[in-house]
Amino acid sequence: MEKRIAYMRMAFDQQQQDLVDVASKSLAYRQDIIPTCQG
Repeated sequence: MEKRIAYMRMAFDQQQQDLVDVASKSLAYRQDIIPTCQG
């Protein structure tokens, strides 16, 4: 049981990390696009 909980927690942390990564990338991507649209 302990191993299963540890594994689930690890998987959850990995998902959180991926979400943060995607969010920061999309934010940077948007910041790249907006100036060119306004220019």
